[in-house]
Amino acid sequence: MKVHYKFLISIVFILSVFGTNLSAQGSLTDIAVYANASVYNNPAYDSTALVEFPFTLNRNNFEFYKPDTVDSRYFARIFAHVELLDVSGYPIDSTNTLFTVVAATKEEASKADIRLFNKLSLQVKPGIYSARLTIIDVVSKKKGEFFIDKFTVEASSKTNTINLSSLNSAFHAQYIGIDSANRNIPTYKNGYNLLINPVSVFADSDKSIYVYGEIYNLDYSESSRTKYQLIINALDKDKNIYQMFGSRLSKKPGSSAVFLESIDIAGWNRGTYNLQIIVVDLATEAADTSYLPLSIISPQEVILAAQELKQGADSYSGLTLKQKVQLSTYILTHEQKKTLNNLGDRGKENFLQAIWAEHDETKNNGVNEFREETVERFLYANKNFSNNDLLTNGWNTDRGRIYMQYGLWEQRDDNEAPRSGNSFVVWYYHSHERGLTFVFEDAYGDDEYRLVHSNADGEVYNRQWAEWIITGFMDVLDR
Repeated sequence: MKVHYKFLISIVFILSVFGTNLSAQGSLTDIAVYANASVYNNPAYDSTALVEFPFTLNRNNFEFYKPDTVDSRYFARIFAHVELLDVSGYPIDSTNTLFTVVAATKEEASKADIRLFNKLSLQVKPGIYSARLTIIDVVSKKKGEFFIDKFTVEASSKTNTINLSSLNSAFHAQYIGIDSANRNIPTYKNGYNLLINPVSVFADSDKSIYVYGEIYNLDYSESSRTKYQLIINALDKDKNIYQMFGSRLSKKPGSSAVFLESIDIAGWNRGTYNLQIIVVDLATEAADTSYLPLSIISPQEVILAAQELKQGADSYSGLTLKQKVQLSTYILTHEQKKTLNNLGDRGKENFLQAIWAEHDETKNNGVNEFREETVERFLYANKNFSNNDLLTNGWNTDRGRIYMQYGLWEQRDDNEAPRSGNSFVVWYYHSHERGLTFVFEDAYGDDEYRLVHSNADGEVYNRQWAEWIITGFMDVLDR
């Protein structure tokens, strides 16, 4: 997997009425995340497309600290990670960034209504994908996630077949030039400073929005530059024309072009819409169309919409049915497993929903924290304990099983290549009422550490290992 580290100073902006209200009111341990995937299949990328993952965050979700007495400002450190998943839900690529946010005072840092903007990007081959964006507050260790459901990356073409990129809506946009220094700004895009609204939800008090897109494969030559035409319509939920914004002609700057349009939405009725943008190459009469779904709601409803978006970014929904069955393995009774195995796909989905509902201790907050924690353990186990190339069976190994049942160890001792014998690792859970210990040994040198001793009920107990634990493994390490 490709991993890229960048240190960025994020730009902070105070938004209009909508931005003022869009802040998920979840628990204090949550970070509200809003994200999307934008595909730019520019032929210049050859066999891949650039996929960007713009995201926005609420600044007051993060903990700010003052590093020393010399600098009076306060700082927050934010880690962002996006994982690209194939149609089976398997991770195939990822990238991340670590950036700093600055506030003049502690009081300023805690103000609501201030949003942070950033993005991650990957070069992706044609196919159908989903993605999971994870945000971690480095200081407080709080976490937030947003699951991006299926999106398609089409193969780029170098023929004269004109095509449009994904469309992005933005709260604000400004041309700042193509100076190379501006390219380090997280919100920079081809000369523009774009405050992208990843979820395209606006308040009916907003007057206008911005739409950004790119055009490829224009028929262009020095002797015949001609023009291209851009036609913009708004469609209602039934795909009927709600409003026509006319068209405009532009000179071709080359075989590719960038456009930014300001769309007047003042007076729009509340509801869901599709912005339809049609581009026509006047030299060849070739055309392409892209759509941008967006919603208009009241300012009072924005907070509720934000909560639903956040709750909709449930990591469980990003799993395949096979993974959901695997996830439930250690919470099901023998009889429940038999029942599950005899059901069809829809029946299994419904049965598992009922099982997780039984384990939800906070049924009225819209979030099943137990299930979310189990998913997190499941993904970690697959990534770190799998013994196959696809990293899909870590949950079914001894270490994966214990990790999914008990979570992260409180103390871990790794003993690689002792003087004699095999490598082994010990996990301690001191805060458990019995002070649990688990010993895993790499008995065959295949890096699959099997459980050889534990004092937990129902697990394998080995008297010799129990004695070695008491003596601090001195007999093992020195023999």
